[in-house]
Amino acid sequence: MLRLSDQEKSESVRHIQADCFCVRKGTRVLCPREDPPPAPPQAGGSSGAHGYGQAGESDGVHGHEGSECTNHASSLKAPHASPPRIPPACGGAGGDISATPPAATHHVVEVPIEHLKAGDMVYSHDGKPHKILETSRRVYSGLMFHIAGENGKSLCLTEDHLVLTERRVKHLTPSGQWSGIPHHHFDRARAMRQAMSPPERAVWCSLRGKQMGVKFRKQHPIGPYIADFYSHECGLVVEVDGAQHFETERAQSYDRERNAFMENLGLTVLRFSAYEVGTNLEGVLASIYRMARQHTLKSDPEKQWCLAEALRPRDTVYAGVELCPIPIQKIASDSCVEEVVDIKVEDAHSFITDLCVIHNCGSGATAAALENARHD
Repeated sequence: MLRLSDQEKSESVRHIQADCFCVRKGTRVLCPREDPPPAPPQAGGSSGAHGYGQAGESDGVHGHEGSECTNHASSLKAPHASPPRIPPACGGAGGDISATPPAATHHVVEVPIEHLKAGDMVYSHDGKPHKILETSRRVYSGLMFHIAGENGKSLCLTEDHLVLTERRVKHLTPSGQWSGIPHHHFDRARAMRQAMSPPERAVWCSLRGKQMGVKFRKQHPIGPYIADFYSHECGLVVEVDGAQHFETERAQSYDRERNAFMENLGLTVLRFSAYEVGTNLEGVLASIYRMARQHTLKSDPEKQWCLAEALRPRDTVYAGVELCPIPIQKIASDSCVEEVVDIKVEDAHSFITDLCVIHNCGSGATAAALENARHD
């Protein structure tokens, strides 16, 4: 459960206005390259058709063809001039040529992000190359998150950067069935929608109609509880608590149990007091908008953007153009003051690093922008 201070809410407003989410210099970004010609045979060695070329391996640029998902590791594959031979141990007859052509691969080169410029092409989460519209650099002062994957790759990025992950929320009841919700809760939820408190109505006026970029439902049953507001797209619950929630230890214990139940389902819970809504509605809405950025992909609802600061070990990220699932092994953070870099990508609004897929900058600086257009 997240309850943000006034200072954190002000920070949320500042981040939304600035929309500066960046990565450390040296971060390697996957870019397309032309199919290289077969390398010439080397004297005393094997045929160049199966050797690794040298192009693209200087100035910190690493070239390879696609990535394999086996054992959560990327592997470089040389370009094939002819179909691969099947070794006898795999059923081949002394090196007979396979009748099945090799699978198509993406020709990929890894480029340090600070070397990229407007007009260059990068791969996005849709597996296609997209043009860089602009690049940006700035001096960042704040928390830097270090993410290490089980593929041996790592990434350092600012706390508000979005990373593509496997969706945590699978269902809203332990059984995954509507039968897990008390039958009378549906009638009760309908009645509660007609009797919202003034603070609840104030929040709902800014949530309805996808004003946060995602759809919210009011008074939505979740297991044995009814959430004030719920968004399926970002797995977010918003609660507005009246004075009765703070009057007794029993009421506070009930809310703690309620939070634990929802968080165990993978939901994010934001709680605000009615006083906060009445005195700092802008800060409350900024906090909700910040978490609502963690929406699922339209093209694949099982994948979801997640703030770097909200990532956990064992969360699954996606590596390579093929989006191979990679568990996060370790996450750490520290305060820093350093120059960071980001790029703005056309259409897809994402790019792929050597560890995972991350959202780019400049793709939704304000809630108004999200009202006009939603992108994956």
